[in-house]
Amino acid sequence: GEYLQKKRSEVEVHNREHAGQDDLARPELRWLTNVGTFRAYVVAYLKRHPEIHRDMTVLVRQLAPGPEGLPIEIYVFTADTRWLNHEDIQSNIFDHLLATVPKFDLRVFQRPSGSDMRAGFGPARAGEVSGST
Repeated sequence: GEYLQKKRSEVEVHNREHAGQDDLARPELRWLTNVGTFRAYVVAYLKRHPEIHRDMTVLVRQLAPGPEGLPIEIYVFTADTRWLNHEDIQSNIFDHLLATVPKFDLRVFQRPSGSDMRAGFGPARAGEVSGST
């Protein structure tokens, strides 16, 4: 929507001012990214959410990338301070965001468990030995 149009325009203007022909690898050039767009979506979603406190901090930021991916930190306050309601609001927000992640061509990292690994390798067939040697 509006975010994408504005960002595309900003990126195009910035890059026209800083790029020459065939010079797309220069560090001062800007790119529209899935992660940045997702972050902007989350901020807009939280600012419109009826159960988020409007007069307090709304912060969505990337943390340092690591072996488990790129952590996204969300820092907001609920308008309702009752603990059970707060937990329900938090769960509903994360349900929505986790369901939305694939629409941005992003994936949520989950460390595979032993059963995931067994399912990935499939069941042992007759005559095969499973395990390591």
